[in-house]
Amino acid sequence: MISRFILLISIWGTGCSQDTGDPWDVFGILGESVTLPLKIPQGEKVYAFFWRFETEVTIALIKEGNGLDVVDSRFKGRLSIPDGNFSLQIQSLREEDGGSYTAQIATNSTAVSNREYKLHVFSRLQKPIIEPYKVTDGSGNIACNIALNCTVKNGGEGVKYTWTAENKRLFQEGSFLNVSLVPMESNVTYTCTARNPVSENSTQVRPWSFCMGENFRGSTRQTHYCIMKGIFTTIILAILLTAISVVHFKTRQRNV
Repeated sequence: MISRFILLISIWGTGCSQDTGDPWDVFGILGESVTLPLKIPQGEKVYAFFWRFETEVTIALIKEGNGLDVVDSRFKGRLSIPDGNFSLQIQSLREEDGGSYTAQIATNSTAVSNREYKLHVFSRLQKPIIEPYKVTDGSGNIACNIALNCTVKNGGEGVKYTWTAENKRLFQEGSFLNVSLVPMESNVTYTCTARNPVSENSTQVRPWSFCMGENFRGSTRQTHYCIMKGIFTTIILAILLTAISVVHFKTRQRNV
């Protein structure tokens, strides 16, 4: 009994133990639950069990004959050991929960062993937003060159983007895509897919609509159209005013 007590003190105080391999990468979803899996060989008797966060901070412990004792206030009400095993389940994941976790175990066959985990927390991705940031005419106003930008709101780190196109052999990685279109490709659909280790989402677009100035701010075509429309309107108004002035002048001459 005294030896077990000394063992508990040594684990709690110094963390002296034997590593059991490289850390396991575990991926969790923000706001949901994740389990750090751990199996104790059948027949092994566990005398003491500690879960540590970022190596030095003990967040929970299991002692012989007792349940889980959460000792870190940041994890109060969010930790459990499902199905009565020694795996650690974390509920209501937060971004700050990401990091290194260590399970320290003392059994009847080994003094103390470490099993390490690296928890990565990601958000579920929303639908990507596709926006053109540049539109120019090709030679002879036949082709339309567009640069498309695909983004995910609050996507965080680790988001990867890929582009595919209907009826075209296109597979391109990255959030930006340069497209050159001719009128016969007006119905071609492009798809941007955003992925992270826990989710993916996609959005489709027909880039030719931007070439026609639809739903686009800053298009050179639309800007040109607006300028020409303004000039044309000004000319029409000038002609009308001139005609009215001439009619008014002739009417006054007749009255004289």
